[in-house]
Amino acid sequence: MTVAAAEVPSKGQIETAHDRGRALWKEAELATALALIDPDGLGGLQLRSHASDVRTLWLSELRKLIENTTNLVNLPISVSADRLIGGISLNATLSRGRVVTQKGLLAEANGQILLVRMAERLDLETASAISAALDHGYVQVERDGLSTEDAARFCAILLDEGDQDEHPPEILTERIALQAGLEGIPLGSAGPFRITASDITSARDRLAGVLVPEGLIGPIVHLCARYGLQGIRPALHCLRAAAAFTALAGRNEVEEADVTRTCGLVLGAITAAEPMPPQQSETADQPKDQEPDIEREDQGMPSDGTAFEDMMVEAVEAAQLLNMLSRPRGPNRRRGIGIAGKSGDLTPAKDKGRPAPAQPTGGQRPKRVDLVQTLRAAAPWQKVRRKTSRRDGIHIQSDDLREKRFKRRSQSSVIFVVDASGSAAMNRLAEAKGAVEHLLTDCYSRRDLVSLISFRGTEAELLLSPTRSLVRVRRCLGDLPGGGGTPLASAILLGDAMADRELAKGRSPLLVFLSDGRGNIALDGSAKRTEAASDGEQAARHLKSKEHPVIFFDTARRPGPPSRKLADDLGASYYFLPRVDGEQVSKLVRDRIGRR
Repeated sequence: MTVAAAEVPSKGQIETAHDRGRALWKEAELATALALIDPDGLGGLQLRSHASDVRTLWLSELRKLIENTTNLVNLPISVSADRLIGGISLNATLSRGRVVTQKGLLAEANGQILLVRMAERLDLETASAISAALDHGYVQVERDGLSTEDAARFCAILLDEGDQDEHPPEILTERIALQAGLEGIPLGSAGPFRITASDITSARDRLAGVLVPEGLIGPIVHLCARYGLQGIRPALHCLRAAAAFTALAGRNEVEEADVTRTCGLVLGAITAAEPMPPQQSETADQPKDQEPDIEREDQGMPSDGTAFEDMMVEAVEAAQLLNMLSRPRGPNRRRGIGIAGKSGDLTPAKDKGRPAPAQPTGGQRPKRVDLVQTLRAAAPWQKVRRKTSRRDGIHIQSDDLREKRFKRRSQSSVIFVVDASGSAAMNRLAEAKGAVEHLLTDCYSRRDLVSLISFRGTEAELLLSPTRSLVRVRRCLGDLPGGGGTPLASAILLGDAMADRELAKGRSPLLVFLSDGRGNIALDGSAKRTEAASDGEQAARHLKSKEHPVIFFDTARRPGPPSRKLADDLGASYYFLPRVDGEQVSKLVRDRIGRR
């Protein structure tokens, strides 16, 4: 098979790719080792990578590091609550006639490694259960008349296969200290780990004796504050990672270089913003001949704390660059694209979706019996019921019946309501078109929908019904009319009606208004500002009562009371954007969708 000349990379490109690949692989190796050395303090590792030969090699090297000491416990993405945290062993309880409990996967992973594949698809309930086990070191079960507590101290490894907008639940990732990625690593740049299983064992034994000088704590806390990180957990993770690195190096006291080497593994993936400049020290104006602070030096404080912080910032910035290179890009071909309802609200479903907890029927006959949960509810009472009835077999009563339920994520439907009146109408419509196209590019893989309402003259008009088709959008938005009055109340009512229709179809509506908030056309079509303002206020409050999520972009030249009051009446998130940027609007809307 021949390759076109344009497809053949140059020698320099190959060297660059291999250099980056070796750097990424080295970071992944170190992060893996530190997670195994101190699983209690660091929680584990979040590894960003699609399924690939490089990830297969990494898993092989991981198994070598834990050989004969630790096992891998795989967590299925669709694990049930009973299998996750444990409960009644149904078969044993029914056969023995007494309550028999069984451990869940989290308890089975005690002292082992919990491997979570496709971690970006974890539901919140499963992520919360794992997070609670990481926090407390045990799993507690209190249901079905049971009250059990099992130890669950493990190292969690999250295999994050998500794309740019997909991440594991934050409640879990904030408890996982270490981050690494394998995307962008050529197979030739990966190889056997230099760190061995004996190195891990020795470092784990040495870790308890590692000392952290007090002088290192302040700069780490300041570094986290400069990046706007809340809470003490990021700083603690940095200290624990540095201590584990020190133990791996065969030393007993953490040094500045240890912190600098490891802080990027902890902070590189969670600090997206630029660091704030350090605050001016209160001693900056002291006379030059003033004696140095002897107490600070005695406490082990670095001679130049600012320089140390700057070195840590450089290490974090280098880690940010590597994280950009190792983040999966584009759709995951193994999973496919077009997964319906990744961004909408969780809604009940009749016969398909993710299984939801079974619900008691209150003695009524359920539409679909959840046989397993019904038997589980009846199991603790079998011994008593057999004595009362004096016959063998399984005794099920109406109170034991459980109904099978499902839940699934609905599609998100973004409804743009754009002011097409006045001299700036064409600019607003052009930017609205750009925002719609930006959103649809992202929404195609999410199965979300976009529609467009414009208002000018005497009434609002639905220009684009809910769609995912870019071709249809460009055809409908090619030439849009503009100018005339501002029938704001009519637009609000039409947007309200559209949101109600989308909600009735099982979708999650989001209304996006682009306007200066100055309506001058009443609902009856008359150009009376007083009546127009009254109609707009009533329509906005009616929409607010529906509790539909709303975003209001103020496109006036200057922010004023009318637009802010309208946003309050709508119950909307307010943004002042006198020069609307399509990409910025679509980003804000995507962020709002992602938080729902």
